[in-house]
Order: sequence, then structure tokens, then C-alpha cells
Amino acid sequence: MLPTVRLYNTFTRSKAELQPLRDGIVRIYSCGPTVYRFAHVGNLRTFLLADLIRRMRERFDLSVLVVEHDMAFVMGLCDRVYVLDFGRRIAMGAPADVRRNPVVIEAYLGEPEREVFDA
Repeated sequence: MLPTVRLYNTFTRSKAELQPLRDGIVRIYSCGPTVYRFAHVGNLRTFLLADLIRRMRERFDLSVLVVEHDMAFVMGLCDRVYVLDFGRRIAMGAPADVRRNPVVIEAYLGEPEREVFDA
């Protein structure tokens, strides 16, 4: 059983106890970077969420499953990464290893750049 965790609810403007919908499982939705030209709180949500997950994981010795498309977020938070391409696992491992994996690079970034030499 998780200890009591209280978070600030911006809707009610008060701290509220975190109440999982299912015992032992907490889901959080966070919007990513904004399409607006100016900085606002939406820009910070992803960074605040990563910090919250990191602190909760360390303090309560939790395992956390993160499903996310923001690679900077994933690589900065996770110590083990699984990469899917059309529902099929194409890589798994430490973030640094996955980042260099040619299959991942091809699936998500196109073919790796090659040096061109003038003849």
C-alpha cells in the first residue's frame, strides 16, 4: 500500500489526497510542449511530471511504467527503455544503448546520415 500523497489541485485550488482509481495503479496525463509562441505553464508540465515521478520512485522504491513519445522525457527519466514500432518491440535496454540502436534510428529518424566524400 502506498503512503498518503497529497498534490495541489489547480481546479479546487487546494491540496488533495491522491486516490488511485485502481489499487496500486496511478495514471497521470500530461500535455507536452505547446504550440503557442509564448512560454506558459504547459511548457513546464512535462518537466514537473518527470521530477514528480523520479522523486516518488526513489522515495517509495517504486517501479514505474511510462508510455510516452517525447524521447527527451523518456531518456532523461527511465533507466530501461522498450521501443515499439507498429506494436512490435524493436529494442530494449539502457537509454544510451537504445539511442544508438540502428533499428530505432531507422524506424523513428529515417536512415542514419552517412558521410559523403568528394571523389
